[in-house]
Amino acid sequence: MSMLTNHLVDKHGRRMRKLRISLLDACNLRCLYCMPEHPVFMPQKDWASAADLTRVTRNLVALGIEEVRLTGGEPLLRKDFMEIVAGLSALPIKKLGLTTNALLLVPHLPRLRHTRLQFLNISLVVSHPETQG
Repeated sequence: MSMLTNHLVDKHGRRMRKLRISLLDACNLRCLYCMPEHPVFMPQKDWASAADLTRVTRNLVALGIEEVRLTGGEPLLRKDFMEIVAGLSALPIKKLGLTTNALLLVPHLPRLRHTRLQFLNISLVVSHPETQG
């Protein structure tokens, strides 16, 4: 990866505009296709803080990142999820999205309406119990 005229560019000369932030590796489901039989998750004390995630993303936005997607594991498991969304909502980005299994989404919806998070990718595998471990 190199920088060209204050933008991030990959080794093929393509300008990087999208950033995917995996907020944690843990999930509240045991889908056979993505979760090992005996998972070991990163301890919460080792997670990047909401302030650090916002600061790093702000620096990447200054280098041309325009779209941010929050993923996991299951990002809604983070107790500081709304703080992360608030920090990212303050950045000058074109698109802020979330990939989730939506099991924990409903309590967040009233507050999310007042943020710039406007794009949801919901995994529907949760509607099929036979896919769960």
